[in-house]
Amino acid sequence: STRPLIFSNGNHDVRGERARETIRCFAGCPESIELPYNQSLRMGPLALLTLDTGEDKPDAHPVFAGTAAYEPYRSKQAKWLQQAFGRPEIGSAPLKIAACHIPLRGLQGSNDGTTLEGFASYSGFGASLWLPTLYSHQCQAILSGHTHRDRVDAPTKDAPIHQFVGGGPQPSSATLTIIDAESAGDTATLQIRVVDLAGRRLHEHRWS
Repeated sequence: STRPLIFSNGNHDVRGERARETIRCFAGCPESIELPYNQSLRMGPLALLTLDTGEDKPDAHPVFAGTAAYEPYRSKQAKWLQQAFGRPEIGSAPLKIAACHIPLRGLQGSNDGTTLEGFASYSGFGASLWLPTLYSHQCQAILSGHTHRDRVDAPTKDAPIHQFVGGGPQPSSATLTIIDAESAGDTATLQIRVVDLAGRRLHEHRWS
């Protein structure tokens, strides 16, 4: 294979009687028993970091009946993320991408999942904990899903990072996000493309 397959946990993966067996089904390289879905990998000029946004509702939501503890779990990941960027092979990468299931940037008026009303369109908990670190280390992009509708959020003054949100789960709305990272001498280039299942290009951005 020329493209590595890396599993990044989503909120539906933590539901159901066999949810705790997920980690046994996917090969990975977890760096912590407490944080089995966090990985930081260097591949050529690219550093790829995976984060687990957990559930799409606050821990206090009645649906969890007191069994959820995703808020402290995300806080642990915030410390892990800072430590990951402190590693020379990750911090020195000219290209950096973070992947997490629930988007970290939301559209105006969308639900951030921090209240008991509805469910998250983006992770307000993850955004407050992780985005400052991603900004400070000049991470180029976030790759997410969850909303079932593809979109790209361009950087802004307050949110200086691209966000690519994939579509699905129906074949008519499913997408594939393709990352191409190369280096030649002191120059690194990154291209992210989002295509549908027919290969039609929906979104694209290039860094050089």
